[in-house]
Amino acid sequence: MKEYYKMPAETAETLTPDGWQHTGDLGEIDAEGFLKVTGRKKDLIVTAGGKNVAPSAIEGALATSKFINQVCVIGDRQPYLTALVTLDLENVAAFARDAGIAFDEPRQLQSHPKVVDLIQSVIQEKNQEFATYETIKKFRIVDEFTIDNELLTPTLKVKRNVAMARFAPVITEMYAGN
Repeated sequence: MKEYYKMPAETAETLTPDGWQHTGDLGEIDAEGFLKVTGRKKDLIVTAGGKNVAPSAIEGALATSKFINQVCVIGDRQPYLTALVTLDLENVAAFARDAGIAFDEPRQLQSHPKVVDLIQSVIQEKNQEFATYETIKKFRIVDEFTIDNELLTPTLKVKRNVAMARFAPVITEMYAGN
């Protein structure tokens, strides 16, 4: 694009002098020379150590586990990253039955030590894909994020600010003693 019609200030904000457009996307060039979009600048987490982290890449990697449904990575101005994790209740219930864990409803499994250990092992495995400052150090299993409980947008993206407010005591506990 050349410019915003009759909007010079917005054009100057969006376009660089040499014609590049600031889209707000983050990306990297892969081994074959292709640009891969990895996240959005406005979603960037800056750790206490000054490292910039795109949480969407970490959330996406963790959500590839059949036991994890949703992830919200936390860590802005913190010494390390943490995560709020929701379970894929169907797969976790199957795991529990196979492991001989008694339960009346799948939601009861969120706090079972064997389920917590299972999710910990998934996170430890996925952490190997990331730089040390991008790894999840602590997590908590929470109830599902939905549009009805106002933790998801209509396009099914996690409302990070709402999740951080709703789960503030849990988040504070994950950073206690540091």
